[in-house]
Amino acid sequence: MALPQIVSPDEWLAARKALLTEEKALTRRRDALNAMRRRLPMVRIEKDYAFTGPDGRATLPDLFGAIASSSSPTSCSTRAGTRAARVALQGPTNSRRGCSGICAPATPRWP
Repeated sequence: MALPQIVSPDEWLAARKALLTEEKALTRRRDALNAMRRRLPMVRIEKDYAFTGPDGRATLPDLFGAIASSSSPTSCSTRAGTRAARVALQGPTNSRRGCSGICAPATPRWP
């Protein structure tokens, strides 16, 4: 791997400003892409999924029916389904792992 070219402070500053412009453009594009992802339409799940956890049998409505009111194990704004199911089935151990980072803990359903 070759080392970068040695330049004057003025040349470095010009190159750094050009790179910063590209970095900001990339950030704006990533933000726009994330906004598009959040606006994706939802799909109604018709199949009756059931899970067995520490509290017994739980269906999707049992796990996610009250996400908006924060009465589920966790209230996440993205990827809530996978996250809440994992927490409901595994309990509080490692409950923050795998989350999108936009979570607010709620009253747990386990003892």
